[in-house]
Amino acid sequence: MSKTPPLSQRLFVGFMRLSLACAAIFGIGLILGLYFSQTPPSAPEAKEAWIQEPPRAYHLSPVPQPPKIKPEQTAAAVSPPVLQSKPEARPDQTAANASTSDKERKPQVSAATPPAAAVMPAPDVPAAEVKQAAWLQNAVTSDASFDKPWIAIVLDDVGLNHRAAWEAIELPAPLTLAFMTYADDLPRMTRQARLQGHELMVHFPMEPSDLQRNDPGENALLLGLSQSETKRRLDWGLARFDGYVGVNNHMGSRYTENAEALQPVMAALKQRGLLFLDSRTSSQTVAGQVARGAGVPLASRDVFLDHIPTSAFVREQLTELEAVAQRRGYAVGIGHPHGYTMDVLRDWLPQAKARGFEIVPLTAIVKRRGEVG
Repeated sequence: MSKTPPLSQRLFVGFMRLSLACAAIFGIGLILGLYFSQTPPSAPEAKEAWIQEPPRAYHLSPVPQPPKIKPEQTAAAVSPPVLQSKPEARPDQTAANASTSDKERKPQVSAATPPAAAVMPAPDVPAAEVKQAAWLQNAVTSDASFDKPWIAIVLDDVGLNHRAAWEAIELPAPLTLAFMTYADDLPRMTRQARLQGHELMVHFPMEPSDLQRNDPGENALLLGLSQSETKRRLDWGLARFDGYVGVNNHMGSRYTENAEALQPVMAALKQRGLLFLDSRTSSQTVAGQVARGAGVPLASRDVFLDHIPTSAFVREQLTELEAVAQRRGYAVGIGHPHGYTMDVLRDWLPQAKARGFEIVPLTAIVKRRGEVG
């Protein structure tokens, strides 16, 4: 017959078992608490972070100061250039160009210094006026040959989609990138664009023909604004970043038809030494006339590249742009940082150079137009 353990021994064994069970429960609770405290960010937060940051890290160095322009190197285009006549857009394209340009564009979600070049002489322009012309100080210089046709490619709406903006910045220079006034992170993107060798413009929203259906965006220039509010919006938009050569209109099919509304715009550009690129979102635009009257250097869009969203259409429009450049000596094309547009441009840019075209910044064409005018 088995002998029953003493009472003290049985109490000790029971106490030890209870202690081990409590320790195990405590350990499991501690592990679960640490695990569930590491809560991952919610899907909207993660998406917002992806939208706001570029796809890669860039190590930026200070933007090089533009070279000082000597009096004997002044540019003839400081005085208002003469706008050469241009055939009106074909009837089947005018409506498409204007309506597509006014369509609301909602956000989708190796630094190189500019090449050196000669500046055209214009000894009759005072040196003091040249030094104050920001469009000359910030211009990307070009050594393009006058024996070849010139093409300037302008990309509008840059900055709304950060990933597309950084891809546009990495395209072969020199392109002219028009950054939207109300985009985010403009100083960083525009600084890198200059280092990459691109020319900068301010893409300023203006009133379209159908304001109820097409919102031009924050602080747009609208008909009916008071003089003080127009000035405030101009000052705000022109202070969003620096290093740019001028302004072109975002939408603005109605605004650019109104000479009175355009006068304070051109006065502000003249005061700051900037040029104006008429995007020609309306066939009835008077922006060129008002700019010339105010003494503002001027350029005008010849071909829209991507108002029909296909790669094949972009290639067709680039062929038309080449024809204009061959016929007149220079041409200006406007596109946007859409994926299909940039894909076509990556292939087209080296091919166009191989065929004898010079890819130039917009200011080179402004200078040339002033020189031949």
